[in-house]
Amino acid sequence: MSIRRLFLFLLVATAILLATAISTKSNPNPDDELVAGRNVNMVSGTTFPDGDPYLQRQNEPSIAVSTRNPLHLFAGANDYRSINIAMEDQLPGFEGTNQAPAPDAWLGVFKSIDGGSTWKSTLLPGFYYLDTTPEGAPPSPLYGFSAAADPVVRAGPNGLFFYAGIVFNRVDRGDSAVFVSRFIDNNNKENVDTTAYIDTQIQARGSSGQFIDKPWLAVDVPYPEAPSIPVPSPDPNEGTQYVTRCNVYLTYSVFLGDPDINIRSKNYFVRSTDSGMTWEKPIKLSETQHVNQGTTIAIDPRGNGHVWVAWRRFAHK
Repeated sequence: MSIRRLFLFLLVATAILLATAISTKSNPNPDDELVAGRNVNMVSGTTFPDGDPYLQRQNEPSIAVSTRNPLHLFAGANDYRSINIAMEDQLPGFEGTNQAPAPDAWLGVFKSIDGGSTWKSTLLPGFYYLDTTPEGAPPSPLYGFSAAADPVVRAGPNGLFFYAGIVFNRVDRGDSAVFVSRFIDNNNKENVDTTAYIDTQIQARGSSGQFIDKPWLAVDVPYPEAPSIPVPSPDPNEGTQYVTRCNVYLTYSVFLGDPDINIRSKNYFVRSTDSGMTWEKPIKLSETQHVNQGTTIAIDPRGNGHVWVAWRRFAHK
């Protein structure tokens, strides 16, 4: 066989092998195919607050998977199911004033125990008109604010969940605050919701001239030498469990000045070294005559404790 014929033979054989390989990849085994599931409404029911009687909107969702059971999902979102509810009471602490606010949006809590096939939801504890704080849990410091927004949900070790957001009043005083709520997936029963509310702590408060906004949250893995911390349960039958502590990092922005004249902002960082039981004082990351916002956090995966924070800085003042 001549060299020319040998070359043509090898070229044809290679083409046939490539075509066979491509055909095999384009026709995978049916057992290996990924099939997208149906869209599922995360809000079910029409009874307030565990349902949405007026079919209002929810947006800006944030979701995490339990570290104790991968089928247990926990999520948060801006939730408008409250804005059509008739409210005549004044905000707590504002009795006798003109602080009878129009119904406003709050934050929703969404849970699934079957990998997202079905969901149950309610409002985050602290909603002033119908507080959902479970019996036995400490009172929520969010009670007294008329609105909540900007949810950020993260999973921690041992079934912990951390839920950050902001709360504020739109009228007169213009108070605002950034907070972190804690939940835990006890994963101790079958076919029922096992994720329980623990507590909420406010990390910083604003005023009429300082509005807190744009929170972000990150949770580190526990270090081998980290001691355990107690996690109480609102249910007296479940008692206190002890879990390995981890670091939790929170960032947020504080907007200053008149937004129509000379708005500017500062970014802050605050951390907890005991899974959110206590928090250190906030550290200021930036302060210029420019607008700085939209912080995001990255944790060095090498376990050296390095934390990186980035944000957007606007060129104009």
